[in-house]
Amino acid sequence: MTPIITDLDGDGQFDILSTTMDGDMYGINLLAEEMDGFTWATGETIQNQTALGDVDADGENEIVLATRAGNIYARNLDGSLAYVYQHDADQLLTPVLTDMDGDGLLETVSYGIDGELIVLDENGELENGFPLSLGVLSFQEMAAADMNGDGGTEIALACLDGQLHLIKYNGQEIDGFPVDLGSNPSSGATILDNHNLALGTMDGRLLVISPTGEIITDKQLEANIVSAPIAADFDEDGELELAFTTAFGAVYICQQDGTDLPGWSVDIGCSISQPPLAVDIDNTGGIDLIWFSATNTVYVYNNDGTEIDFSPVPINYNSNYPASIADLDNDLDYEIVFSTSNRVIVIDSKLRKGSEAPWSTYRGNLCRTGYYGDNQLTDNDVAEVIPAGNVLLPNYPNPFNPTTTISFFSAEGSENSEINIYNIKGQQVRSFKIDDGKRETGDGIQSVVWDGKDKAGKTVASGVYFYRLQVDKKTCGIQRMLLLK
Repeated sequence: MTPIITDLDGDGQFDILSTTMDGDMYGINLLAEEMDGFTWATGETIQNQTALGDVDADGENEIVLATRAGNIYARNLDGSLAYVYQHDADQLLTPVLTDMDGDGLLETVSYGIDGELIVLDENGELENGFPLSLGVLSFQEMAAADMNGDGGTEIALACLDGQLHLIKYNGQEIDGFPVDLGSNPSSGATILDNHNLALGTMDGRLLVISPTGEIITDKQLEANIVSAPIAADFDEDGELELAFTTAFGAVYICQQDGTDLPGWSVDIGCSISQPPLAVDIDNTGGIDLIWFSATNTVYVYNNDGTEIDFSPVPINYNSNYPASIADLDNDLDYEIVFSTSNRVIVIDSKLRKGSEAPWSTYRGNLCRTGYYGDNQLTDNDVAEVIPAGNVLLPNYPNPFNPTTTISFFSAEGSENSEINIYNIKGQQVRSFKIDDGKRETGDGIQSVVWDGKDKAGKTVASGVYFYRLQVDKKTCGIQRMLLLK
């Protein structure tokens, strides 16, 4: 399943929460170690992804998942249950967390194989009027936004009868819906900042539909769209464009009227099974597009349709799920995080990241609403000047033999700083105490040189090593390096 990147243990550092199809949940820290208190097991198969949000109004986030056994779980980050709702039909879609009734609290929305729309309140109990029976299957993800300005959100749901529904909190359709798509949907809907809806159909069309139900774009493609389009202002004209992948290996960026941007589409010559992501991965001021092929190769392209230097990156593992991207280790570059059937994989881009991150996870945000207006559009950790806090930087060179330099930014007033180096088993092999009163440069940059030897002075073996910056016993960053001989 799609990894969720969040701080699981309150230490101020990102962790990775990974869920298997068997419903087991693993917490993994930056040293690739399983965290205390895990595994969380449900013993129930899940069909789609998990969501994260404060669904029980306690001021802290919960993980929400819906299972093939019909249960909807909200689990606190300490592993305890916030609530569980039991239904008598498989839940097929990713839960959506959204404020449908406009009361400032998140509802949990799920859809089952019985064609019933479930809406739960903060106690895990059914809201009035739900479940709502639509009586038709859907295998495409829901989206949610306030489409008519009434203060509550509506649920967009494309079903196997070829109808796109837009359902209010009272269970009624808003004016102009449902819309006849002319074919079964191949993707869920994505909601743009102007409240247009974009989705694909099984006969290979991209549709853009207005909030009043008018089909304003009908673009014929060579194959059907995979998953759902994503949205970003790729050409910096102040309006959102759509990016999407097709089953036959074509990748598009086009305007909302269907006009392709210069340099697009791109055909990679193999099938694609997951939606793309959009961030400024290399700090060039433009939004880049990242996607995976069905054979697990990562592609990264500039917004003009040219490929970034390190792309493609082959990954020699079978199957993949939708990815997320974030600066996991606070080193001012992005890591691409995804999972296969039995492992979590992290790719370090090694490029100075930019500030724009309009679509960095599945469905745009951790509430999985598929609405651009709910996304965190920028990376708040990015600054054009040296950060005020303590930041660990990539070592150089990397890979290295026999020495490498480890640098970090040290904030004014920092004390008791140290760099600790660990082997792949998590055993400490070397430690450097830093004299914070003696800064090497006026901008706060500190450096140490590791000569590839352990604390006993013995040369260590080739392989992967981790190094951690700690300031006043608080971890401020973890990086990985490779010693080659």
